[in-house]
Amino acid sequence: MPNYSAVIEDFEQELHRLIAERDKVNSQIERITKAIEAVQLLAEEDDAPIMQPPPLPPDKEGGFSDRVRAILDANPLRTLTALEIRDVMLQSSPDDDPKVMLIHIHNTLKRLFMQGELEEQELPEGRKGYKARKLWLDEVRAVIAQAAAAKERVPRRRRRTAAF
Repeated sequence: MPNYSAVIEDFEQELHRLIAERDKVNSQIERITKAIEAVQLLAEEDDAPIMQPPPLPPDKEGGFSDRVRAILDANPLRTLTALEIRDVMLQSSPDDDPKVMLIHIHNTLKRLFMQGELEEQELPEGRKGYKARKLWLDEVRAVIAQAAAAKERVPRRRRRTAAF
């Protein structure tokens, strides 16, 4: 007859070892995530010029929304306003009407925000700023939350007392 107590004890030891390993990794992930967020704050305060996106290859030339996305992706740490995006776009298309372009940019930003592709931020001047949403950061936060919830659900071994 198999020794079930020994088998359960072996599984519990392995479970606790894996949980300790997972906790160590989650702690490292949390520290790195906080460091990324701190560097992002510093980068947002930086007055460096807005980066031009790299030119799209001729076979991948996209539409207006793709141009807006490319500008936001080229400046991942900055919150950009519609005016700033327009100014960058006018550098590559100086013959376009700035007012019409601004209207299209506002509409595109609102649509991309509603689709969950952008983060929207209220700026001090009352304007709205946008930046590309970092889905991987959301995923990391979700994993950390799941790990914390799983930690609370770790089964504890029940000790049986002998009945006399």
